[in-house]
Amino acid sequence: MPLQKITDTILFDDNPGPMSANSCAVDLGEYVVVIDTTFSPQTAELYRNEVEKVFKRRVDAVLITHHHADHFFGAQTYMDCNLLMSTTEVDHIKKLLKTRWSKENLERYKQNDPLAQGLLSDLEIMLPHETFNIEKLVEGTNQRLIINAIGGHSSGIAIAYIPESEVIIATDNLMTNRFPWGDSSSSLQDWITSLEYMKQWNAEVIIPGHGKSADMEMVDRYLAFFSAAEDVVKRVIQEHVKMEDLQNIIKRDVPEFLPAKDFMEIEKTFQIWIKNYNERR
Repeated sequence: MPLQKITDTILFDDNPGPMSANSCAVDLGEYVVVIDTTFSPQTAELYRNEVEKVFKRRVDAVLITHHHADHFFGAQTYMDCNLLMSTTEVDHIKKLLKTRWSKENLERYKQNDPLAQGLLSDLEIMLPHETFNIEKLVEGTNQRLIINAIGGHSSGIAIAYIPESEVIIATDNLMTNRFPWGDSSSSLQDWITSLEYMKQWNAEVIIPGHGKSADMEMVDRYLAFFSAAEDVVKRVIQEHVKMEDLQNIIKRDVPEFLPAKDFMEIEKTFQIWIKNYNERR
């Protein structure tokens, strides 16, 4: 598992294996912090071993940016570390443990997906040790990790900034190889706010949740897309547009952006944004 060196103190893996999101690691000088744990305990263990070999120190803490399985299911590999997650995202996990992630449902999922069966054969879903509401600072002797659970892709997703290295960990609030879909809690307003935060931070390198690393030009592209998306969402709400007409409006008024799995993924995300935008007015 070859890791990219963003700087001498920041490692990045943009090819973490099947079904996994990106992961990165930061040596703050006093603490080594991993951000996101990939989809499986097996992948997470390989990654942790590489990080500790390069930094010649053990991992001390892990920031799990949000509750989605591709970022979170490797968490048990780090149970001897301090696991950090926003309170909102932990609430999502607690609900899922009673529904989709119940023991019976997970077993059914693994039986129906041979790849998942192999990757998740020894999965134990663990709750984080420490939660935070909005902001969290992890301060080492050489660098700081400034964390903000600002929402966007999911309602409590956390982005982070390392000012001394001018690096942003954007997680799934910025993906460079796929359409910016959102889960059922996704907020268009919060996503735009998170991108505006990134503009204020003005980093040299942005580490995405999926895809290759980026720079501020990608943030500008995201803001242009989300500006058009917000115009559509507002118009649909104000003009009481029927949902069956939404597809044509998106195709006409929203510029093509990153590739989606299919158009249904785009339309479903817009439906979520419209619903949640309307509820917050």
